[in-house]
Amino acid sequence: MRMRWYDRITNQKVLDRVNLTSIEATVLKTQLRWTGHVIRMDTQRIPRQVLYGELASGSRKQGRPKRRFKDQLKANLKWASLKPKELEPVASDRSSWRVETQTAANAFENDQRHHLEVSRARRHIPAAAPTPFQ
Repeated sequence: MRMRWYDRITNQKVLDRVNLTSIEATVLKTQLRWTGHVIRMDTQRIPRQVLYGELASGSRKQGRPKRRFKDQLKANLKWASLKPKELEPVASDRSSWRVETQTAANAFENDQRHHLEVSRARRHIPAAAPTPFQ
C-alpha cells in the first residue's frame, strides 16, 4: 500500500483503501450470527441452555458487575433495531437472519464512520480569535 506512519493517514482511510470493515463491525456481525445459530439449536443442546439459563445461586464480588455475553448481545440488538423478544422469530429463519446481521453490521459501520468524521471535523475547527478587552 506504500503507506508510512508519518503520512498521517487515518485508520478509516486505510480501511477504505484495503476495502475492509472495522473489527468492531466484524465482531458485531459474528456475535449476531452465532446467537442466531444457538437460537435455532435443539433445546437439549448445552450452548442453548447456557444462553437461556439463569444462575440459581452464587455471589458476586463487590463493584460493577462483569460484562457478560448477554449484556453485549442486548447492546448489539439495539444497533440492529431488534427487541430481545423479537429475536427468536427473526432468527428462526436463516435467510432473513443473515440479512438482519448484514444490515446491522453495515448500519453500525456507517454510524461509526459518521461519528468519527464529526469528531475529526470538530477537532480541526480553527480556534476563534480572542476578543480584546475594552
